[in-house]
Formats: sequence, structure tokens, C-alpha cells
Amino acid sequence: SPPVLIALLLCALLPWPLAWALHVALLWFALGARSLEEHIAPIARALAQRDLAAARELTARIVSRDTAQADATALSRAACESALENGNDAIFGALFWFALAGGPGALAFRLANTLDAMWGYRTPRFLRFGWAAARIDDVLN
Repeated sequence: SPPVLIALLLCALLPWPLAWALHVALLWFALGARSLEEHIAPIARALAQRDLAAARELTARIVSRDTAQADATALSRAACESALENGNDAIFGALFWFALAGGPGALAFRLANTLDAMWGYRTPRFLRFGWAAARIDDVLN
């Protein structure tokens, strides 16, 4: 919350041209379409070339399921599901929160999403932090 509070304060105190520029900069940092394309397009290329080994390896980087025995259909489905979920996290959710709360809203959404990705797993190590990160991300989504 400190980065979001700082962003809110700056947006409120800066003259409107600078505040507008800050809103735009925060949205730009919150959007992640390039990263999404960098992870999904190689899977599509590997599947188009019928290189299942490469497609399995690339898909395993973006999903938590076992891809060792996955066929082309399962890999394609996993890549599509990941693209849709991450599309919300990297694009649509950020745009929604930007429309609702400006740059600080987009920043809050992406920070919550990032914390969920880092800590949102129910492991003994992340249990105390992970549950909060996952629930906040669920609420914002």
C-alpha cells in the first residue's frame, strides 16, 4: 500500500498536467501485454511446427500443471487458458482499475496481482502472506 498511497498523494498534489502524466505513466507500467506475447507466441510456433517437446517445455514455464505427457490439444488449451487469465491480469484488469481509480488504481491492481503470483501459494513458507495476497487479488479481480 505505500506505493499506492504515494501515487495517490502525488496525483492529488501535482498540477493537472503533471498529475495526468503520472496517471498515464502508472498505467503504462501496469500494462504487461509484451510479456504476455513473449510467453504465448513461442508455444504457438512450437505447436505449428509440431515440436511437442519444445511446446511442453514452453508451456510448463507459464502453467503450474504437469506438461510432460500433454498432447498438442492439451498444450494449446493450457496456453489459451493462461493467455486469458494473464490477459486479465496484464491488460483488462489494469484498464478497468485505471478507468475506475486512475493510475493509482491500476498500480494497486498490478501490485496485488504480483504479490498473489509471488506469495499466493498455500505452502508452509507463504501461508501467512499468501492467503492475504490471494484474497486481495480475488477481490480486485
